[in-house]
Amino acid sequence: MTRPRSRSRWPSGEERRWLRNDVLRLCARWLPARELLAALAGRLRRAIPYDGAYLATVDPVSLLFTGGVVDDLPAELCHPYCVNELTEPDTLTFAELARRRQPAGSLALDTGGHPERSPRFGSIFAVLGAADEMRVVFCAGGTVWGVADLIRVGCPFTAVEAAFAASLSGAVARALSTAARVHIDDLTSAPGVLVIGGDGLIESASSEAVGRLPRLHAQGLPSDLLPDRQTPEPVDAVVLRARANPDGGARSLVRSGEREWLSPYASILEGRRDGRVAVVMSPPAPAQLTPLLLQAYGLSDREREVTTLIAEGVPTRRIARRLGSSKHTLRDDVRVIFDKIGVTSRGALVATVFTDRDQRSLLGTDRISTG
Repeated sequence: MTRPRSRSRWPSGEERRWLRNDVLRLCARWLPARELLAALAGRLRRAIPYDGAYLATVDPVSLLFTGGVVDDLPAELCHPYCVNELTEPDTLTFAELARRRQPAGSLALDTGGHPERSPRFGSIFAVLGAADEMRVVFCAGGTVWGVADLIRVGCPFTAVEAAFAASLSGAVARALSTAARVHIDDLTSAPGVLVIGGDGLIESASSEAVGRLPRLHAQGLPSDLLPDRQTPEPVDAVVLRARANPDGGARSLVRSGEREWLSPYASILEGRRDGRVAVVMSPPAPAQLTPLLLQAYGLSDREREVTTLIAEGVPTRRIARRLGSSKHTLRDDVRVIFDKIGVTSRGALVATVFTDRDQRSLLGTDRISTG
């Protein structure tokens, strides 16, 4: 971590307003998720001076970390950080913050100036000399697409800074949701397999998995500084969730690099009592990726259902009957869907959401209905 910043170098209100507008311009550039988060980190550091940060995308359903950017934090914190977030009760968890009206807060503000009351702070950040931790969830339409965790030494974060971070939440979330539905090339890659030991480190891996590992580690963690056999955070997250749910395993959606989707599935090895977990990393199944792609356009549950039926070629009358609504109501729903996706016909709708044969096959169909 860097040395504490002088208050004389902190931004004025006018500078912070300029930086907020700069973030909004950044969010309008349709960048890949990690490129967006890396650029966002630099702007946040100027607007809300921090000494270390972790920014990450998350699975909108499970809130598991799916890839991220580390700025001035040691790599050895990754595993205990995931353990705390996913398995231990604590103050200001991302899941709890996502339910608040203001999607940003700090430990000092939450604990009345006593961040040491947080187990996470005492076991992870206090040893770095931190004075406070600020957390932000990037949420739009009730869906969380990413998170940020900022660490500061010297003095705590202020309510004004938390409000500033909260004001960016929706714009960043929409940019991350856009990144989730674009930059898609490879949906047919071969699966890879990892075995994770009880200590959280990689014990063995197939060649396909080994080739993907560098693209799964958080940006900002140089490979030569990573602990031996370090597990990337997205893999660590599903492993920890699987250990908490040994009968059902755990699955997530992860971006490997900028254009490949992976679906890591973790499960406890049968008959083992030593905590070993197998992780299979394969392209996502249709039922897993399709809802996320539709959700990334901001469609409601009903609108996603209507879109899926349209893609399957179901006529308007049958869709209305299946959903128990009138044709007039359904046409209104379709107009809203068209507006959100920016199209004017059924054919354009499916061609936009599923832009090639591989993506349309995620719905189980190569047909484009115009009826």
